[in-house]
Amino acid sequence: MNSIFEIYNASAGSGKTFTLTSRYLVKFLGSSQNESFKRILALTFTNKASEEMKNRILSSLKEFSNRKNGEDPSFMLKEVQRQLGISYDDIVVRSKKRLTLLLHNYSFFNVSTLDSFSHNIIRSFSKDLKIASDFRVILDSEELINESIETLLNQVGKEKDVTKALLDFANSKVSEGKSWDITFDLKELSILLENENHYNKIKVLNKKTLKDFMFLKDKMIKEQNELEKKIENQANLSFDLIKGSDTEIVFSRNSFPIFLGKLKNKSFKKINLESISRLIEKKAIITKKSALGREKAVSELTSNLAETYKKIEKALSQWELLKGFYDSLGPLSLLNKIEKISGRISFLNQLEYLRLTANRIKTLPEKFHRLKNIKELHLDVNNLHKLPDAIVELPKLRVLLLMKNKLRKFPPNIIQLKR
Repeated sequence: MNSIFEIYNASAGSGKTFTLTSRYLVKFLGSSQNESFKRILALTFTNKASEEMKNRILSSLKEFSNRKNGEDPSFMLKEVQRQLGISYDDIVVRSKKRLTLLLHNYSFFNVSTLDSFSHNIIRSFSKDLKIASDFRVILDSEELINESIETLLNQVGKEKDVTKALLDFANSKVSEGKSWDITFDLKELSILLENENHYNKIKVLNKKTLKDFMFLKDKMIKEQNELEKKIENQANLSFDLIKGSDTEIVFSRNSFPIFLGKLKNKSFKKINLESISRLIEKKAIITKKSALGREKAVSELTSNLAETYKKIEKALSQWELLKGFYDSLGPLSLLNKIEKISGRISFLNQLEYLRLTANRIKTLPEKFHRLKNIKELHLDVNNLHKLPDAIVELPKLRVLLLMKNKLRKFPPNIIQLKR
């Protein structure tokens, strides 16, 4: 069965906009009905591409409406005429008439982004989906992320797991000689939340808690420590092999003994495995001059050191892999927490009705302004002593129930709530 949809998937700069524009024009001008644009939907990813496509369609129709342009046709005009198989004169007549109709019925000119189209569908079925019909999508992700990070940092000293994760992240930065301030890093990391390519991977993280990440980190530390012992043992074995050999043996640039010294000091990041591997492959870790007259002993020593090096290289590669995972676990656990906080803040932004009756609430958070869409707030039968000043900043609040509380103080601008 033939599909009524045409999908074009191509990389940036490959001519998607041109292809979509030409296909739209062919559909529009090739129809027998002048108002066929009302039944054509073109979707693309970005607002920029959407606007560019609209402009190209309109400018092309204007161009096609002028008979003089048929004398030296543009590539777009040639392509549309080739696909339609009609004369330039027919294209001129149709373009002129349909451009006028399109401009007079511009709201039916359906070229938009995928998210805008989805947004309109959701809004149309808001009642069935049981969401506010005037819901707002926060496109300013920076505002949402900043607020989420601020909320996360405010949990220091209050939530044990969050405090430990943040302190571990700050300490890891200090150990690398960087600033302990993690705010910038958290903002950079949170950019991943905006990237749709990482959506599924981040959703997998949603199932994990900070305790899960902490458990995994502890497990990785144990494995790293075991690998470090293996590396140290092989380094000691290599030193023993060298000590048991001819003392007059000279190593090329002393590279191998320096390499072993770094291993014993656990200075793994300062090691250049590539240069040592080349010396091992070429059997050149010992100078040719010092090998003269003792070729057999040098060959045996080189072979033994190559064996220990293979084991060191394998263990070191595993350690570096674990270290990379370990270093990313802290930021990932915090990214997971930020994503969850962002979701809660977005939910609060959409909330219209909140009933907290008879919950023995003593205080309310100062950041009550997050409830931007709240219309009814039931706080009756609690132990409230005062209301947060931010409560007067709720623009849509129409019902506020406060009976049977212990209120002694009201916000100075509470009169603003009288509507």
